[in-house]
Amino acid sequence: MKSSLFPYSKATFHGIENHVLNAAANPESLSEFLTICASSSAVAFTAIFSDDYFSTAFVPVTAKFCTPKGDRCTRWWCTCNKQSRSSLARIQVAAYLFTCETGGKLSTFMVPIDPDLPFECSATLEDRWDAIRKVILSSDVPDLDPRKPKAVTFSTIRSILPLHSYFSGGAGRQRQLISQSIFDIQLASFLVVPNTAVDEGTYEFDEIWEHFGGVDERKEKTGLPLDASDEMRSLDEAIDNLRLCLALRSTLSLKLKEQNLEDSFYQLESPIAFLLASIECSGIGFLPTRLTNMETRLDEKIGSIAAIVQGFSSDPDFNIRSPRQIAKLLFTDLNIPKPASNPYTSQKKKTDQISTGVEVLLSVKGAHEVVPLLLEYRKLNKVKTTYISSLTSFCVGGAGDMTKIYPVWHTLRTRTGRLSCSKPNMQNIPNKAIFEGVHPRDAFVAGKSETLFSVDYRQIEIRILAHFTQDHALMKLFRDSENDIYKSMSMRITGKKSISDVTGNERAIAKQVVLAVVYGMGAPQVAKKLGVEISAAATFFNNFFAGFPGVRRWMQSVKRFAVNNGYILTITGRRRWLPDIRSENREKSARAGRQAVNSVIQGSSADLVKLAMIKVASNLEMWNNSGEKAPELLLQIHDELVFSLPETRVHVERLKKLVERCLCLEVVRDLRIQVALLVTCKVGKSFGDAMVDYIE
Repeated sequence: MKSSLFPYSKATFHGIENHVLNAAANPESLSEFLTICASSSAVAFTAIFSDDYFSTAFVPVTAKFCTPKGDRCTRWWCTCNKQSRSSLARIQVAAYLFTCETGGKLSTFMVPIDPDLPFECSATLEDRWDAIRKVILSSDVPDLDPRKPKAVTFSTIRSILPLHSYFSGGAGRQRQLISQSIFDIQLASFLVVPNTAVDEGTYEFDEIWEHFGGVDERKEKTGLPLDASDEMRSLDEAIDNLRLCLALRSTLSLKLKEQNLEDSFYQLESPIAFLLASIECSGIGFLPTRLTNMETRLDEKIGSIAAIVQGFSSDPDFNIRSPRQIAKLLFTDLNIPKPASNPYTSQKKKTDQISTGVEVLLSVKGAHEVVPLLLEYRKLNKVKTTYISSLTSFCVGGAGDMTKIYPVWHTLRTRTGRLSCSKPNMQNIPNKAIFEGVHPRDAFVAGKSETLFSVDYRQIEIRILAHFTQDHALMKLFRDSENDIYKSMSMRITGKKSISDVTGNERAIAKQVVLAVVYGMGAPQVAKKLGVEISAAATFFNNFFAGFPGVRRWMQSVKRFAVNNGYILTITGRRRWLPDIRSENREKSARAGRQAVNSVIQGSSADLVKLAMIKVASNLEMWNNSGEKAPELLLQIHDELVFSLPETRVHVERLKKLVERCLCLEVVRDLRIQVALLVTCKVGKSFGDAMVDYIE
């Protein structure tokens, strides 16, 4: 264990014995602590970190605290890119704090971890961590009701990271991947609160307490002196918040039951949060040198395009990055007709500057050869700034050329319930090469003597659409056809007798329309994507619904349900609230109607992938328990799971059979899906071009 970045003294914690009991003072006190927790009906807990704030899991994580030119950030909760939450949790955990009822009153215990804390701890570090795990995972209560977890915390991921980190390193230490023994206050509130009641994307503790608990009993006076240290004040706030967590547990448990969300919370969302903390601790291998080489090639390509565009301008000081100069080049020097719609940069500002945004450039793409060059320039420049230049800022540690990146995982940032990640957002990194030799995913690699393995659902949203709609023609396509599914759809819509007669354009139309249904897009958006008039897009929709009439009937029933109830239900019964579904504003209500359909499909897809992750992780845990190191789950990207494992055919084939059983058989059985689910498995040393289909 490394020493703290912020040293402590006894004076720092003067009077702490009046508020917190040291559970690790000696082996006897640690044993008594475990006995007390075992006899309590609930135990609230949080991790405490050795930083300049003595922070806990209750700290809001939506603000930036450092400056671009300042020292390397040490605040794990800062939104900057200068630190990794998982690595700081591992290095800087100070202690765990627990509150439970003893003798009719609440008592708070601390289990110190940081050796620089000025507390006497004769209990061994191993015993302290073992005690923390026993309390949090309730491993001493084998008959625990999964609907009544003893452990309560504000955020599972934040509080469990140090535990996962400790048990993932060292001989004889093995972290648990799945647990239903934690009641997550933040996660429960996310499920039961309508989107407008609490600011979605934050769901921080003060907001949740104000919504569910009120403000009258927000603080209990603990009698801290005026000169109390910042650490003591932070500790005092954490003690108060743990008390409130116990109160919130009762309130939220009742809400979950009232809204029929118990299964969704206890069997799906809670285990996933626990698993995500493990995934965050694993990270993924990364080679910065590969990214540097890609950046060099991109710079050459970008510079080449800029030089060609420069040749069309008579201005020696022409700047390809200047919208004003681009507008002059296109609409004055080259006399390209000005676009009729939305020609101005802003409707709010009175200006004569014509917009040169992507939409405008696309509308005049065929007018001159320079326009495609400008579009390509902007595309490559975006790849460089968004996916190439920024990635190295997330690197942590490593040996030689190899480093690691530890994405931060989130359960609350999407309204459909899909998981997301940041620092970096792996789900936005292009999944195809930009051009030869430039594929950002190629920088993400397996470790020495290991390989990456990915499993990806095929057309999962459309299969879920078929399941819900029960449209005979759509279901038949998945049951009988081994052909290209979008060509088969087009054949049904156009009435063509042979799939070979379906053109590429007809396939593209069928694919775009069915995806528009899934993603809640209207005719204007489809028209824009296909480059056709809105009336033509509307015709495409009508033809699709004529070929698959059950889809329209189902969409109408979903919208009626949403209007009547104010929300929709996913395949597991999780709710997505739609506050605008009853709006008198026709545009808002129509948009909410499309969101309703989208949320059923996307939300159910999210549920399905989460269930698959839980099943796979449970099997990997048994694999580990057999004495053989199991593959590690590293990433979840949309409908794809990525693992690392030893580079042997035996390991790869065993994992392939495992994931196919979990994703294609057990998920279908448990959710009673009436359409077959198929997956594609790939292996490779890197996550980009090296990934190839695995064939036994």
